[in-house]
Amino acid sequence: MIIIIGKISAKTRKQDLINFVHPTIKGNFFQKPGQLTYVKVVTHIDKLSEKIHYYGMILIPSDIVAERVIRKLNKKRLLGALVTVRKYHSRSWRNDPRVNNAQFNNELKNMRKGDRRQSSLEERKQTTIEFTGHKSFSRNRL
Repeated sequence: MIIIIGKISAKTRKQDLINFVHPTIKGNFFQKPGQLTYVKVVTHIDKLSEKIHYYGMILIPSDIVAERVIRKLNKKRLLGALVTVRKYHSRSWRNDPRVNNAQFNNELKNMRKGDRRQSSLEERKQTTIEFTGHKSFSRNRL
């Protein structure tokens, strides 16, 4: 399982990530020990705000050990920064939830805005309303 460690500081290096995760991977007396297969520090530059974000990517082959790492290290401090630890989800067209609704969205695009609400409306007989200005209908003001 690939784990993402988000919101790490710019000073964080590969060895810092290994030292942060290693005590949890080692496990206790009754827990299965795990191993790190891959560790990488990733830099992401946001084009709109021009901010630089740093992430750590860790590959742990055992899912049980990876879940333990996520549970124990989420919202802990790494080099003074509060980090988030979560499972990495890769998105492709096969597992993208937005792809399954593509046919439904195309049907909505082809409909006019007024037509979308027609199914919930019911027709009633049109009646005319008359207004009068008789004295009995007005209020007396002081």
